Amino acid sequence: MRGAVVNGSIQAALMNLVAWIVLGVAGIVPGATDAPNFAISALVASAFGVIAASVVARRFTGLGARKRWDRVALVVLILSLASPIGLAAGLSPINIAAPSDLTYESFRTGMALVYALMHISTYAVVQGTVARQVPN
Repeated sequence: MRGAVVNGSIQAALMNLVAWIVLGVAGIVPGATDAPNFAISALVASAFGVIAASVVARRFTGLGARKRWDRVALVVLILSLASPIGLAAGLSPINIAAPSDLTYESFRTGMALVYALMHISTYAVVQGTVARQVPN
């Protein structure tokens, strides 16, 4: 499991950092040099998302564990998409550390999009690495 977690964490972090950089160059989100705290947060959140999934995955044992894992993982993914939807709808601040800061307000929809993509890509990485360690 440890190898799957390390590989998955690196894959998710790099994939999501590249997505942030590409979307930053396209002007959809603030560039990594303009707002490094967002890009670094994306990197850390992706890696720790895989690590957190591995902690939970270790609890799935016995007959049919993989089926149960797949269902739970999909439900968690769907529920996690509430966060980017809330961001896009203006229901949550862009920067939770400084809710009144509107510096990146023009990037709200783009940031919601990249966060949703990060949830989906991290889910895909977890399913391709950590979930393979869950018994059938």
